[in-house]
Amino acid sequence: MRLLVLTTQRGWTMSARLLTSIGAGLAARGEGVTFVCCRDSTAEGEVARRFPDVARRTLAGRGNVARVLGLKRVVDALRPAAVLVHTEADMLTASLALGGRGGVVRRLAIGERFTRSWRARLAASRSACLLMGDEIGPQVHTDTHVRAAIGWPRVGVQAAGETPLRLAPAAPPPVLAIVAGTTTPPVQHAAGAAALRAASRLTTRHSSLRVLLLGASPELQSMRVHAGSVGLADRLTIIPLDALITPGPFDAAAVWVTAQGDEGAVSIVSAMMRRIPVIVPRGFDTEALVAPRITGFVAEDGDLAGSVAALAHVLVDANEHHAMGAAAAARAARLHNWDASLDRTLAALARVSGSRTSRPDAA
Repeated sequence: MRLLVLTTQRGWTMSARLLTSIGAGLAARGEGVTFVCCRDSTAEGEVARRFPDVARRTLAGRGNVARVLGLKRVVDALRPAAVLVHTEADMLTASLALGGRGGVVRRLAIGERFTRSWRARLAASRSACLLMGDEIGPQVHTDTHVRAAIGWPRVGVQAAGETPLRLAPAAPPPVLAIVAGTTTPPVQHAAGAAALRAASRLTTRHSSLRVLLLGASPELQSMRVHAGSVGLADRLTIIPLDALITPGPFDAAAVWVTAQGDEGAVSIVSAMMRRIPVIVPRGFDTEALVAPRITGFVAEDGDLAGSVAALAHVLVDANEHHAMGAAAAARAARLHNWDASLDRTLAALARVSGSRTSRPDAA
């Protein structure tokens, strides 16, 4: 099936990264995928660097009309059966460019609030449009808060369900990783600050504790300042988020994820695949990804002592840490399997295009 994967966001957001990773996964299965990005954008550069073997087209101009006309030229040349997008604006752009000659699938981000806006209604009037999420279908008549399904390529070195080749679980490393996110709205900043305060209290029980702050260094300056104010300056190391979410060595006793949306979800799933317990703040849109006291913990507002006690227990109890890690890996394999995610996407694309999937068992 010929497919376009369209992202007109100029930045390399986690949503854009997820979308293009799905596109690359479908291309690896033999589907005819072409990426479409804005010319000279950060997203275009990252797509070219990370997925050099997948065909790519670019759109010039920043206006909506220019993008529709540019995409229409791509559609006329390639005649795709469907287009995969991740924003409402891109859904409308794709629908207008297709002109009824194919369909559009929009992947909804974790925690996204979907509204039947004029853009969504106009897009649906021009082409077959389908929204992908856990609790949402092609016909939506009311505003709804969406918890979209998510998968991510395997990053751990050990498959879920495998038994480690050791007589007894090893003691977890005295390392707490904190994913602060590339953006820091007040609620995320407050959650990150709470994680740092918890780490500071833990040092009274674990003198060797180190803290990894995951993200882009320039965007974490306020977190670095707060870490210094609670006495963690000498224990803190800032590393890229890719250290957690891409294949390679990564070790920590726990990962405290204070990023929301797709960025937080990918971080959680990646930690679970690595057999690392996860902590997520109460009320975050990613809370449902963690099974409390089974694969990690939910940090309650106003109960910093409870979070500290839970972390302290995991740091000293190797059996508990091992059990949580195994449960996390099993949950990730069951609920966030990458192949299953590709199956769902391909089935949705086939549905709007009228084509048959290349895998008859896709659902």
